[in-house]
Amino acid sequence: MKSIRLNLRKGFAIPFVVVVFVIVVTITGIMFNLFSNNLAMALAQERNIQAYYCAMTGIEMGTAALLTEPDPMAIGSMSLLEIYQNFPLATARTTTLSDTVTLPPGPDGTSMGNVLIHISAPVKPGASPDDLWIRVGAIGNHTDARGIVTPVRVSVWYYAANPAIFEQELGLDI
Repeated sequence: MKSIRLNLRKGFAIPFVVVVFVIVVTITGIMFNLFSNNLAMALAQERNIQAYYCAMTGIEMGTAALLTEPDPMAIGSMSLLEIYQNFPLATARTTTLSDTVTLPPGPDGTSMGNVLIHISAPVKPGASPDDLWIRVGAIGNHTDARGIVTPVRVSVWYYAANPAIFEQELGLDI
């Protein structure tokens, strides 16, 4: 077995250290990039989840407004459900109620965002045009501490003849 004597090769140590240094810096950079991307994805996922729950809060508020008497989102003194039950289908289809609700501040004192609520009765895709479905939609806009706004759209379709029958849609236009 032949051994290499490094002391006979002048200038060998500097290129060796430079190569090792470049490898260590490259691996460190890759690891830093992976960790920072992972953190950014986790923060985005947290904002999306919070915006989703803001939108679901809007759905609950819209559903409660639809079913309560007197209706805070009523046209005159009639609730939306009464409008849908007492007027021709064409009038019910063109009636839309909307409201924006600002959510209270979170534990850190910053705004949690707002919710835009729409209640309408468009023709439901895939349903008979004679069936009346009421759509409660919400856009939850969550605002984090840095001021980044994340919107999430959610809607729920209720069958007017039997509100216990419903379908939920995520991320659709309202």
